[in-house]
Amino acid sequence: MKSYNYYHAVNDWAKVLPDGLAFCHWGGREQSSRLITKLELKTKERVLDICCGLCGTLSMINQNVILYGLDISPDAINGARDYLRRYGTTVKLVNGNAFTMPFSDNYFDKLFAQDPDSFLSSRKEEMMREITRVAKRGATFIIQTYASTSELTARDRKEIDRILKGLGYDNTETIELEKVEHLFSRADFNIDQIESLHDIYSKDNLRMIKLAKERKVSKKILELLEFERYLFGKKAWSGIMVKGIKKR
Repeated sequence: MKSYNYYHAVNDWAKVLPDGLAFCHWGGREQSSRLITKLELKTKERVLDICCGLCGTLSMINQNVILYGLDISPDAINGARDYLRRYGTTVKLVNGNAFTMPFSDNYFDKLFAQDPDSFLSSRKEEMMREITRVAKRGATFIIQTYASTSELTARDRKEIDRILKGLGYDNTETIELEKVEHLFSRADFNIDQIESLHDIYSKDNLRMIKLAKERKVSKKILELLEFERYLFGKKAWSGIMVKGIKKR
């Protein structure tokens, strides 16, 4: 039997994401708005959304800045073009990956990523080094992502790995909460703020389970959501938003 592929699940995810596919990160539009505020954008700054998907967050930015979206998926880039056309938002869309970004050194003033799959890989330090390379001195980088705690057992890790890989996710390794500061420091970033998003992730999870049952999505997606409910409930998984400033 052919394994279930992540890209075949798009229609199912569209049924359960509260704000639609363009906001496929936890917290949806509301969280995007909060992140934009924290970026503290200034006129003519260059802003990069890493693993941008359909560019929901970029579509909400109305300041006079220069917007870039990077995604490894050609389908996402094409979908973003269609989505952004509806809002009249100009974004320079680039098909590429987060580990070898096709941009010059010291290029961006502000960078962000929201629940990027690449940050669930074992190559987090490599990704952070690349972000450091393309960020200007004093640049801001904000990431919103899953984080695991000491409550996550080896059995939990094995089970979430099985479920995610069954859905076609290659990357299944959440960052451990206590290692966040070290990761940013090694990448030449000072942490300005670490904010827990546990309540946001947990509430969104409940909403998505409800929608999944009502709209009869794939059993594999419902299995993932219900196991996430277990992890959020015991606080083995959480969500965090980290704001870092590149050292001058």
